[in-house]
Amino acid sequence: MYAEASYGNYNETTSLRFPVSKDAKGRQLKFDYHMYGSHVGQLYVVFITSQSSNEEIVWMMKGNKGEYWLKACVPIKNDISEIIFVAVKGYSYQGDIAIDNVVIEEKGCPGPFDCDFQNGICKYSIASYYGFGWYIRHDYSYESNTNNYLYIYSRTDTENSEVYIRSPQADVKENSSVTFKYLMRGPMKEFALFTYDSYSSKELLWSSNFNDIPEFITACVDFPNSTTFGLNFQGTVNANSYWDGYIYLDEIEVHNETCKLGLTYHFCKFKEVHLCNFQVKCPENTRYNWSQGSSSDYREIPYLHRYSNDRHYYMYVDSINGKPEDVTHLSFPNVEPPAGHSLFFDYYLQQGAGKLQIEIETAKGKELVFEEVSVAPSFAWLSGCVQVTNEDTDIEFIVTHGYGMGQYIGLTNVGFLEEECQDRNISCGFTEGTCQYSNLTYYPAWERINSRNDTNLTDGFYMQTTLSYYHESTLASPTENITNSCVQIRYKIINKNCKLAIYNAFNNNTILSMVSDDTTPWGIAQVYIQQEITKLVFQAQSVSYGVCGVLLDYVYIRENNCPQLDCPVGTRKCKNNYCYSESKVCDRTNDCSDGSDEMNCRN
Repeated sequence: MYAEASYGNYNETTSLRFPVSKDAKGRQLKFDYHMYGSHVGQLYVVFITSQSSNEEIVWMMKGNKGEYWLKACVPIKNDISEIIFVAVKGYSYQGDIAIDNVVIEEKGCPGPFDCDFQNGICKYSIASYYGFGWYIRHDYSYESNTNNYLYIYSRTDTENSEVYIRSPQADVKENSSVTFKYLMRGPMKEFALFTYDSYSSKELLWSSNFNDIPEFITACVDFPNSTTFGLNFQGTVNANSYWDGYIYLDEIEVHNETCKLGLTYHFCKFKEVHLCNFQVKCPENTRYNWSQGSSSDYREIPYLHRYSNDRHYYMYVDSINGKPEDVTHLSFPNVEPPAGHSLFFDYYLQQGAGKLQIEIETAKGKELVFEEVSVAPSFAWLSGCVQVTNEDTDIEFIVTHGYGMGQYIGLTNVGFLEEECQDRNISCGFTEGTCQYSNLTYYPAWERINSRNDTNLTDGFYMQTTLSYYHESTLASPTENITNSCVQIRYKIINKNCKLAIYNAFNNNTILSMVSDDTTPWGIAQVYIQQEITKLVFQAQSVSYGVCGVLLDYVYIRENNCPQLDCPVGTRKCKNNYCYSESKVCDRTNDCSDGSDEMNCRN
């Protein structure tokens, strides 16, 4: 709401009244205000007491306050029935006054440590070596276009030079904490938070060397048991450098509770690395390690979603570092999963990068709950889920270096959801879900379909992909160790010129490979596996400009040898146990992966 200064005469007023409920006493009135122009008048706030109806001016501001929105906070010490905002006109039309975001909250007004840098550096002071400078900077990337922050730059050539942002001393409640947002760029070695007492002795509470990140990140630091101290933010220059170093600081805020860190309270997308509260165990004698990355980096890691160009963050391991069989760990210690929740995560495995495992440790001991090896070509992030229990838990993501060089393994979106995990099996009828089968391409994708029209389906559910213009779509099963079993796959191809290949990614043994010359009946491909680590890959491809589709009804694993395969009329059986169209015999194209459809052909 705003008071238009183009109307009325000097010193005239206009009021905006808010009735107040009875429980406002002890809370705070908070609002944003804007007073910009060469002839701005006054803005003041009046409380009307409940019993006596007396008017009390509790807050007032006058004159030009600049082009940005500012914040105000007024304690409500008595029972009140009404709040009145009064705008007083200045000398001319160049003096509009506006208010916004009016709210009554229990949260207290800013204290001596709190500062959002909207109107200067609050009660802080800044000291530094020669070569540092600072000013309040406006960030136009924020949607409100109103956010200021403290901008400190270093142009010193002296290593370990320091800059200090110091608050006054104040009394601090027990079990309290402080949050703030910061960003470091250039040759900055460290950003740290200390407390200092009346004797100027310092105690380190927190430090960070996260440098050259593209956006502000949030830190939360618990206060010590001391009752009176001041805060001292300290930035340190790394080394002699031609380039300037920078520190941005914003939204310092004290909370009357300890920090809530880790997966118990946050879904970790790895932008807010401190709130995630994860640990990276640095391996010895190798550079193979977890690092933070984002979609704005130039790496062969795809966007999280095909249609989204929004920046997302992740942790990744690059096999250009280290050597095969090196191991690195990323852990979330002391997590208590909420009851009825499961652990969800997104991961990326570039072919040849290595192996991703998840190990969970509780009072009962350690358990390996997830394992995937990067044996299949993947061009998409995959989703995973594991069951957890409501008890103190350590969760560890373990990556082992593969034999490829310059390939990536990525991790993001780690957290708990109030859902049960689908069973993670190769054997799947797709009735209750996808059994954690994954699309290795974003488009065209395989989708789970419920069709009540096709009575030939086992349970009315199937996986389907639709292709055209030489597009390719790839689906992969979870990984299992199969012993003395028959794998049976029921499939169907819609229209001609559609290729379906099914193979085990661990050894590239082909189970089925065929190109349709028309819509096929539902067929079964089967293969006996004596003992193999198996990850089935279903690769569908259009080999023309036309539209075709591939359907997958089920994948079943049955113990012992495969049964005799009966092929439908008009089809023949390959020696390796699947059926193909009689029209494909001796057409100079191998439709049986063993080539049996092209044997004994006359020229």
